[in-house]
Order: sequence, then structure tokens, then C-alpha cells
Amino acid sequence: MKTKILVGVLLFLIVVNLASIGTYLYQRYTAEPAEGMGFMPGGMGGPPFGRGPSPMMELSVEQRQRMMELFRTFHEETKDLHVKIRSLEERTFDLLQQESVPMEQVDRNLEELSGLRLEMSRRATQNLIKAKAFLTPEQQGMFYGALTQARPRPGTGGPMAGPPFGGRRGPGFRGTDSLR
Repeated sequence: MKTKILVGVLLFLIVVNLASIGTYLYQRYTAEPAEGMGFMPGGMGGPPFGRGPSPMMELSVEQRQRMMELFRTFHEETKDLHVKIRSLEERTFDLLQQESVPMEQVDRNLEELSGLRLEMSRRATQNLIKAKAFLTPEQQGMFYGALTQARPRPGTGGPMAGPPFGGRRGPGFRGTDSLR
């Protein structure tokens, strides 16, 4: 009796897996592609930054070019800041892992991190001021949101980066939900 139940469950799971793979392949090769990211010629699929339709999709060719240049320069200007922030976060995490935590050094690191993040915010604001010359107020709001989301999170350094402190979550990590 147990064998029949196990075989039935196994067959059911195989069918679910095949259905999932089939759906993925169908979406990948036959479904209509999503609209591009308004300011990127050719687009990257889906709405920008995980939101619904936005004013960014209504940019002219000139606006798109200027936007891409602003994003490129912002990334280049803040590349060193990203590296410093990531390094400082990892050093802070290492300090927190010590048996006796040196709070003075942790505080200095946190103050330095705040300063680096403030500098990134200032540069994002400078780019927003530059963008005001050619964007509508609604588009300016979207641009500022894009700039602040484009800052790398701790870890991989990209907008979709993973967990804090260089991705050091281990198998025993329970997240912040365990604190409630």
C-alpha cells in the first residue's frame, strides 16, 4: 500500500515539474515580449524598476540618449564609492563577528558609511538637477526613483544585489523574522 502511494506522489510531482518546464519554455519562446524600458532603445523587457507603466516610457529619442548618459556618468562617478562601501561593510561585519566587539571602531565605520552614502545621494541629486532641464516633473520623480534604486546594495554591487555584508548568509541564517 505504501509503495502505491509513493509511486502516485512521485508521478504527481513529475507531472508538476513537466508542467512548470513546459510553461517556462512556452513563455520563453512563444509568448509576446514585454515592452522595453522606455529610455532604453530595444528595451530590456518589462516595466522599468518593477513598476507599472510610467512616464519614462514616453521619452523622446533625445531624452532617452540624455538619460542614458546621465545614468552612465552616475555609475562611473560612484563606482569607487560602491567599492569603498562594500569593503567597509565587510570590515564592519568582520568586527561584529569578533568575540569582543570593538564598538568604537564599529561606530567609526558606521559614520564613514553614512558619509559615503551621503556623497552618493548628493551626486544623485546633482544628476536630478541636470535632468530637470529636459524632463517633466512626473518624469523627474521617476528618474530620481531610478537613481536611488540603481545604487548597489551590499553584496554584488548591482541594483538586484543580495543579502547585506557581502552575501555572508549561511545555512543557519534565520533573517529578521526571527527577531519578532
